[in-house]
Amino acid sequence: MLNVTRLREFLLEVKAAISDINFTQTVVDDSELTKFLNERKTSDNNFLIAILPQFGITGTEDGIKWDNQLMFMILRKGADKDFKNHDEYMNEFALTQTVVKNFIEYIITQKTQGNGELCGLLSDLKESSIIILPVWKKTGCNGWQIQIDLLSRF
Repeated sequence: MLNVTRLREFLLEVKAAISDINFTQTVVDDSELTKFLNERKTSDNNFLIAILPQFGITGTEDGIKWDNQLMFMILRKGADKDFKNHDEYMNEFALTQTVVKNFIEYIITQKTQGNGELCGLLSDLKESSIIILPVWKKTGCNGWQIQIDLLSRF
């Protein structure tokens, strides 16, 4: 089971590695996410948010592992009135998409180098589980949601 403290440390490590990330936060649910996003300013862009993971168990009695289902968001704050046209609005997604690409490259590099930033858990990253979805108008923010599954020892 992925340790919550280690997840929070991981966000800080990602922030140090990816200069485009200016703010990180771990939240429990949507109401807490809304609170933190309301406190942010456009000068804080880009935000890396981790939502506390969900856990399941996979395998059989002598091969049981935790299935850690992680969700991250990479967001930029910008009100609709800030966009003069649809192209400017789409540019917000292009800007955060670059940060998402860097984030995915970072975690895959950590896995392949074998020194996994999440206490070695990235060695059991299921690359095929990575899903990236657009997020729009989430408390005045736009960007991407990233879903990742990791296996870890029981």
